[in-house]
Amino acid sequence: VNNRPLNFIPHMAVFADLTLSYTPFQRYLSEPKQKVILGSTWPTFSVNYRRALPGILKSTIDYDYLEFRADHIFPWGLLGKSELKVISGSFISHKNVNVIDYKYQRRGDELLFTPPMFAYQMLDSTFKTFKRYYEVRYRHSFNGALVNKVPLIKKLSLYESAGISALYAPERRNMLYYEMYVGIDKLI
Repeated sequence: VNNRPLNFIPHMAVFADLTLSYTPFQRYLSEPKQKVILGSTWPTFSVNYRRALPGILKSTIDYDYLEFRADHIFPWGLLGKSELKVISGSFISHKNVNVIDYKYQRRGDELLFTPPMFAYQMLDSTFKTFKRYYEVRYRHSFNGALVNKVPLIKKLSLYESAGISALYAPERRNMLYYEMYVGIDKLI
């Protein structure tokens, strides 16, 4: 009911997109013709700035968008690995933003399991955010550390995972949404 398709108005848009990423204390090996990255115990910090450029090639879209993020994958030895993603973004200015360029928080799919590091499973509606929002996503993959203890189940090659996702959108009546999940994955 609340996700009716919209008629898109044809428009021209030209964007300039700049992303800077930095991983502190990143280790590497110097080979004769390449550098091999070994990783870091620190997350990768990124800043993304997107500017819509009005007046170029008949572009009428005019906005500035700034997003900060931190991404990290860290191993837990025999207990698997964890993945953490923290994102915060907002429009700095939004003089003329087409509906296709909005920053949407996507509604969850009740029957289709979406990747938990990219989407919410049970969010009840899709909505746009122009002001600053905050997202935190954490997932731990046990890589069979728990179910591999059971002899017959070990042959199924199942992998267990658990995690939490949270969204804080002050623009939407100080909405704080979170979901926790536990599941078993089967690689096909």
